[in-house]
Amino acid sequence: MDTPSADGAAAAAEYFVGVYDYAYATGDTGELDRLSSDACGFCRSAISDINQSHAAGETEEGGGTVIEYADGVEISPSEWYTATLRVKQHASTRRSATGEVVVQDPESKSDLYFALSWTDGWQVDAVDVMEPGSLTPS
Repeated sequence: MDTPSADGAAAAAEYFVGVYDYAYATGDTGELDRLSSDACGFCRSAISDINQSHAAGETEEGGGTVIEYADGVEISPSEWYTATLRVKQHASTRRSATGEVVVQDPESKSDLYFALSWTDGWQVDAVDVMEPGSLTPS
């Protein structure tokens, strides 16, 4: 992840997923915000959701992501990259401050397509969530 390369892009995307999980579990969006470009709609939406949820006293139970496949591609050396991940997300429940279920998500699989850039470190510029197998080997 320390170098601008296809492997580095895949590692950065995997790291982003871990930071995303951490932010939802703890409400700490600092590292997620640092990795996310201002143009990343997926990133900004997630950060807003996390901040609103934790401000309302909501908590997350379960969840977490397992990465089953990761691949990076160099688009423009030392500048632009893509990464494709197949992820399995464990079931999760979001509860209100009073303990009521607000959102319940079942276990699921998705393909994630990342656009990343390198400028003295990685930035996630976009994330698209797609049906499993649409971007990765089945």
